[in-house]
Amino acid sequence: MIKTALRPYQLEAVEKAKPFDGFALFMEQRTGKTLTALALVDFHRPPQLLIICPKRALKVWASELRKHLDADWDMDVLLVNYEQIIDPKRRKALRQHCMKANTFTIVDESHRIKRRGSKQSRACRTLGAVSSWRLALTGTPIAQGLHDAWAQFDFLDPLIFGNWASFEGQYCLKGGFKGRQIIGYRNQARFERLFHKYSYRKTLKEVQERPVMIRRIVRQVQLEPDALQAYQDLERDLITTVRQRTIETPLVITLVMKLQQITGGFLIDEDGDALPIGTEKLEELEKVLTATPGRVVICCRFRHELEAIANLLNQLGKSHFTIAGGTEWDGTFETDAALLQVQSGVAIDLSSADLIIFYSWDYSYINYEQTRFRVLSYQRTRVTYVYLMAEDTIDQQIYEAVTRKKNLATLVCDHYRDRRR
Repeated sequence: MIKTALRPYQLEAVEKAKPFDGFALFMEQRTGKTLTALALVDFHRPPQLLIICPKRALKVWASELRKHLDADWDMDVLLVNYEQIIDPKRRKALRQHCMKANTFTIVDESHRIKRRGSKQSRACRTLGAVSSWRLALTGTPIAQGLHDAWAQFDFLDPLIFGNWASFEGQYCLKGGFKGRQIIGYRNQARFERLFHKYSYRKTLKEVQERPVMIRRIVRQVQLEPDALQAYQDLERDLITTVRQRTIETPLVITLVMKLQQITGGFLIDEDGDALPIGTEKLEELEKVLTATPGRVVICCRFRHELEAIANLLNQLGKSHFTIAGGTEWDGTFETDAALLQVQSGVAIDLSSADLIIFYSWDYSYINYEQTRFRVLSYQRTRVTYVYLMAEDTIDQQIYEAVTRKKNLATLVCDHYRDRRR
């Protein structure tokens, strides 16, 4: 029995999914995918429920199960993370469990399995093949192109789009090096019919009770002389010296990362040591935090930034917790601040925060979107994003990319590649 009342669009999603053994809830973050998924579990009443999710979401799922579902039938619940299912022994055991009883398998954050050749993708599809019902959940099903959807639908039902060769032949235009790159798509109307037949999509904007007012504040800082010199040397010559350590960047992707490290106040050498090179952003962050009485979320890319910001919060007497890497989270946010590594910004609810501060970013637009949505909810009417960036640096290019919904890796890397010609 479901203990929580569903909103009209969630009821609509359940009704649309009922006839199918494989279905996708492509509802944006903060629209209630989890509750909708549990309502479908309640409808099918499976003897076994398998939930595959990011490690940090394990405790959240356990909490949501207790909060929303009163299983008045015998049901075993298996909660596993993506790292566990790629272990051959664990996957074999899970597969045997699925074959012994009719299993309802949920893959949360299913965009993680879009790369069909990855271990995670193959493992999820293997387990889906021996499950009676399958459900995929993500608010960002497609990032680079239509081919992102194939593996997710193959998990749901291999008959929807056929095998990869069939999908590629029907929907992908090939070109580039040896004709192996996807350069476009065809039969998009047919793709869309199947996509929407086996999925339900809602955006947060569509379900919000009132329009949300989004305010973006850019706080620019100027690099200190030493940091600016290192930045310019690295950008021009692909080599610089900091604290008597020589740092080279032979690859464009490495150059981009090192330049971003400098704007954050550190530079990582070949031994993995963080060399301090400036405090400009940290000082600006202190000003923002001092002027903000409510809860905040602070996002950054690098581990050494997490440590520096945590030290600052301690100095300011602000309580905080950190979500990074494989951190598990119990779903509570009762501190002054949440410190979040950008790539870890999935499957968590930080909507009680008053603003979110981006100290730095990575290149993934999906990671940015996932993180950005964590402070939103359908009841929220306003949200403030603060972006800290070093003037005339890569920070500004990344900001332009994320706010215009462009692919960060392509925009930034192509920029520096073209400058080398």
